[in-house]
Amino acid sequence: MKMLNLLRCMLAACVLAYATVGSALGQEAFPSRTIHIIAPVPPASVLDISARRIAEILAEKHGWTIVVENVIGAGGEVGAQRCALAPKDAYTLCVLHTGALVTAPINRVTRGEGLLYKPSSFDLLAGDAKHTHALVVRAKLGSSLADVIKYAREHGPIKIGYTFQNGNTGAHLLASVLNVNKPGTEKKNMGIPLMSSKGGGDAGLMLELLSPNEDMDAAFVNISVIRPHMGKDQIRVVGVLGLKRSVFMPDVPTLHEQAGGEAYGKVIGWSAYSVPAGTPKDREEILTKALLEAMKDPRFVKGLENAWVEPYPRTPEAVRTELDGDIAWYQSYKESPASR
Repeated sequence: MKMLNLLRCMLAACVLAYATVGSALGQEAFPSRTIHIIAPVPPASVLDISARRIAEILAEKHGWTIVVENVIGAGGEVGAQRCALAPKDAYTLCVLHTGALVTAPINRVTRGEGLLYKPSSFDLLAGDAKHTHALVVRAKLGSSLADVIKYAREHGPIKIGYTFQNGNTGAHLLASVLNVNKPGTEKKNMGIPLMSSKGGGDAGLMLELLSPNEDMDAAFVNISVIRPHMGKDQIRVVGVLGLKRSVFMPDVPTLHEQAGGEAYGKVIGWSAYSVPAGTPKDREEILTKALLEAMKDPRFVKGLENAWVEPYPRTPEAVRTELDGDIAWYQSYKESPASR
């Protein structure tokens, strides 16, 4: 009897061991092939810098093979759509800015156009950076927001340049805010027309402001493209967006300091890594852990700071909270009289 029980135990152990090995063999180790990171911006842009630093660090620390793809167009929508439609296997990531995640879908609905994707089309992995924008003008307009408003009233409408991307990130909204006086005073329309840039994103806008061609008077751009041109006689940085001054240009006041206004303090850009919604959670957890660890690496931090971008690592939960809040605010502001 003892021998029979022993044989039964041995048989059970063998069956369990076989099942465990079989299960392990049936599961693909992750990652076992090349991971692609979609950056919906041109090479050397801020999101591209982030993606390439991340790829370099993950390759070194984990031995992963990672390829960064620049899928540009429609202010980030083309790359975001490519990511949303990718297989849900965690081998396609994307790093998206608030223009693609927040304002583009809302603007499409407002214009009565079909959605290419929804914010819910993505599972968020980790936030990586905060992007500060500033109002840059030709020197003739002055050095403060009050100067710009005075110039517009004395010389006629100023022309604010934008790219398609700016249309997705709030330049139209901010231009509408410039159409009114400081809160509490009589509203007076300044008649500010918007002009499309010939291309090149924020960098293209800066080049147009620096050129002798004066078809464009001002633009809201990422401060990363202002950095190489600080101190040039042709332009003035009037103010930055957000409630706090930028650590990279602490002498430049915020527009909120100069005029108040909810939009000036609220419109802050950020970016985050994501995968198509429905990707296996165990793989998402592997990627989130690796991404957040990589963002602590001095090379990542220095790479962003050298471009005047503030590192802003966040957990998926923190990014989701921020995303939901921004969507609710932007939607409500678009529907309010202040945005018209």
